[in-house]
Amino acid sequence: MALNNSFPHYDVFKKYFDSCQNASLYEFVQKNEEYIIKNQEPCGDIAATWNKFYKNAYRCYYNSDNLPKSSKKVNWGSLAIQILKNQNSSRESHTSHSSTTASASSATPTSESFKTSSESASSSSTAPMITREFLTKFKNTYKNMNNRFKWTLPSGLKVEDELFKYGIGCDHEDAAHSFILDTSNPIWLKKFDEPDWQEIMGKNKVELDVVDSRIATYLESFLGKHSFKELMEQARSTHFDPINDFDMDWAQSTIETALKLYPTNYFPLTDQTESDILKRIWIFIEKAFDNLPVVVRSGEMESESSRDRRNLDNLNENTKRHGHRADLLIKESHNEFGFCEAGKDDHDSEGTKLKMLKDMLWSLSSSFPESKGFIVVGIIISGLKISTLLMDRPSPYICRIFKTTPLYFPTNVEEFAAKMGSIIHLVLQIKHIINKTYKETQPKIIRPITIVNSNHLGVHPLPPCPPTPKSKHKKSRTSQAPSNTRS
Repeated sequence: MALNNSFPHYDVFKKYFDSCQNASLYEFVQKNEEYIIKNQEPCGDIAATWNKFYKNAYRCYYNSDNLPKSSKKVNWGSLAIQILKNQNSSRESHTSHSSTTASASSATPTSESFKTSSESASSSSTAPMITREFLTKFKNTYKNMNNRFKWTLPSGLKVEDELFKYGIGCDHEDAAHSFILDTSNPIWLKKFDEPDWQEIMGKNKVELDVVDSRIATYLESFLGKHSFKELMEQARSTHFDPINDFDMDWAQSTIETALKLYPTNYFPLTDQTESDILKRIWIFIEKAFDNLPVVVRSGEMESESSRDRRNLDNLNENTKRHGHRADLLIKESHNEFGFCEAGKDDHDSEGTKLKMLKDMLWSLSSSFPESKGFIVVGIIISGLKISTLLMDRPSPYICRIFKTTPLYFPTNVEEFAAKMGSIIHLVLQIKHIINKTYKETQPKIIRPITIVNSNHLGVHPLPPCPPTPKSKHKKSRTSQAPSNTRS
């Protein structure tokens, strides 16, 4: 197979091979560092991705499987950090991060290093204001942590300590109050040095796997076709077995269904509801999981994990609190692996989404304490934009969140092939993560019977999310019925 313009990153590989004397991956990366940083998915495995691209390109260009070995190794960690910095460059905070009047005890870290506007990211003004009661619970959670089990970085800093120092300086609820390390928050890039960041990003590394080569080749076959007729003919030129070749059949069906939106002049969006957007544009998402032993439930489904956490301290059976709700809930029995939330814009608060993900991780960690590889997924749709949140647990007390760069549904057939191909890639990568998490819940050993607490939640070394602080002036209205919204 010759290197041709359908090959991923054809131009940059051809230019390099045409000009080099002794080709090597190290030299290729050195000469094309900016290009790789620009074109690498932040949550993807940069080393595995570009190793595969390079090996395939080398084989095609030189018609040889004998890749020369190089004594020099690529510093992938440094590139990964630069990718993250570029991703966050546009997310710098515009308002200062204010501190509360409450102070930590002399035995606990202070928030001094986080109080200047130049060194901190602001809490979202849409998030609830923190209260004295909320802050007390936050301090107690921190004080109950065993120093031995904290996540200690190469510099000696402990992640839990830094989240606590940041949290006590916030005036609104933040992910730090749930001990969630948001890797997209610019403040952490400034706080931690490069060795610390390599540890933060690399420990039990979260990766978006490269999709099957057959699917990649199939999607690339649409490139260069820019009319409805060409694209539809290509989609219908091959048929796949929906049972034995499910993903290929799903990809083909997804492309056909999406193409049918253009003759009906469905774009641009006007007065479509959130339900319209999910059922007409993004319907293929829930169908992608049909061959997995999980179910996808729609219609503002309540999360059991969230409900269980919200009722931890509630002993009154008559006033049970409801859990967070999602447009799509991906689950198996009582185990929840992810959700999809659809909206028309980006104005919804992210805090609830992060807490719902941690609720799922908290529940899975309780039910399967011997399993360490859980990753839960939040799919966020804002009109024609899709992005994902990936949460894992790299240490006993900490949950870590990664965010993928957004992709956009194509509004015209001219840009359909590239944009739709990228979206299909993403959904299949998310599917693979959910399938791996599901497999982690399947019995591998004979487990002895143990005694659990009265609400059957067992022992939780992972601290649950704190209840969302409630403003005093809202108490009279919310006390009449269980809350279905935040917390």
